[in-house]
Amino acid sequence: CLELDETDLEAMDRLEQLLEGAGEWTRLTALLERRISVLEEPEALVLALERLASIYGRDEAADAVRAAETFERILDVDETHAQATDSLVGLYSEAEDWGALQGILIRKLERSTDETAELELLLTLGEVTEQRLADVPSAIEFYSRALDIEPVGRRAIAPLRRLYRQEAHWFELVELVRGHLLDIRDQADEGRTVDLL
Repeated sequence: CLELDETDLEAMDRLEQLLEGAGEWTRLTALLERRISVLEEPEALVLALERLASIYGRDEAADAVRAAETFERILDVDETHAQATDSLVGLYSEAEDWGALQGILIRKLERSTDETAELELLLTLGEVTEQRLADVPSAIEFYSRALDIEPVGRRAIAPLRRLYRQEAHWFELVELVRGHLLDIRDQADEGRTVDLL
């Protein structure tokens, strides 16, 4: 058995190509892990982790758990890595790991600077938190934040109305309906189409 000099990146590259061509996924992932263990530069580390995650995502070597772990490692190095975040959303949804999905959606929300994206994330978080995690108080918080972004939007009003009734939050329900009625009046005054509850 030949020893591989882990500092000889060219030799490692050639060996990776050979292992990939031969479909030796277990040996290839082990080699990549060895490479990752010696890398110090964040960009090179992220590239190697991306490669490892892509191998875990292949049909021939599919391992969703290891793919998710690898994407999490990418976020440890680069918390703004959009591909890793989006991949984790898909992996956690597919695995029905609702707590992990909620966590990654919150991370995505914290980084967002786009109000439209924030609105969609808050609505998704409200739905996941309510329906999958049965955490009504947190779901109400997410829907309320969505309503702050889109006060006349019906997508947050309907679930809030339902949850306020379910939890007997009568004061909040009255305030929600009152606010919506004021928005309807303002829309009608401006000659816009009125969206009723």
